[in-house]
Amino acid sequence: NAAQPFGALATAWLEPALAVLAYLTLCAYLSSSFEVFDARLLLGWALLTALLLWTAVRTGQRAMRGLAARPGHRLGVDFAGCFDDRSDVRVRGDALPLRPSVNGRKLGILGLGTIGLRVAKRALAFDMEVGYHNRRERHDALGSRHFDSALALAGWADFLIVAAPGGPATRHIVNAEVLKALGPQGHVVNIARGSLVDTAALAAALAAGELGGAALDVYESEPKPPEALLGFPNVILTPHIAGWSPESVQATVDLFLENARRWEAGEAVLTPL
Repeated sequence: NAAQPFGALATAWLEPALAVLAYLTLCAYLSSSFEVFDARLLLGWALLTALLLWTAVRTGQRAMRGLAARPGHRLGVDFAGCFDDRSDVRVRGDALPLRPSVNGRKLGILGLGTIGLRVAKRALAFDMEVGYHNRRERHDALGSRHFDSALALAGWADFLIVAAPGGPATRHIVNAEVLKALGPQGHVVNIARGSLVDTAALAAALAAGELGGAALDVYESEPKPPEALLGFPNVILTPHIAGWSPESVQATVDLFLENARRWEAGEAVLTPL
């Protein structure tokens, strides 16, 4: 096609030409109060600026194409596909996926004890609606809505946080029925005990697309990871460290020492059993 070389040449000169126009426009604006100026000097500076700008743009494009050749290199982001064959900068929807926001969403807390109440307090700061299921309704629930069953809570919530005690009474309280009620856009987070979530039912729900995702800090197979969940890209597994931070570890030590001091002094401890 005879038009292709001409088109390529026109594209190659487009950037410097635009740079010259931009520079001349700037000079016209800045020199509006002057009566006389050297047009030859002005044109020379314009051409030099255009050349430098064109070189910088091309160098930047080559550098970014180098990043694209190594997807996610040190940045945790897959840049492949961010540039087309003409080196025009663009970002496709699949290159930088959008993550859902939590504000305005519904958070269900299964077990509104000491930890669950602290989770509710933080969720309310993000303008989330908070609901909970407990053995009994709490009157200090910070305005959170009470549900009479885990199933009802899951049917209402966008995110379900499991924070109830372990034991026979709560074993597999998050079962296939609860996970299905949570739905394909819902997420379950377990920070309690691994026995509360039915691992086989969770794997089946994820495989069938009946659940949006899961984050587990505890699991039934501890200390081994749950093999049935390892292949899912929408599952986050952590080895029982959800509460770990330098501040939380120090607070635990301080609490132990203060309880020991109080016990030796015959005073009431801060956290009696």
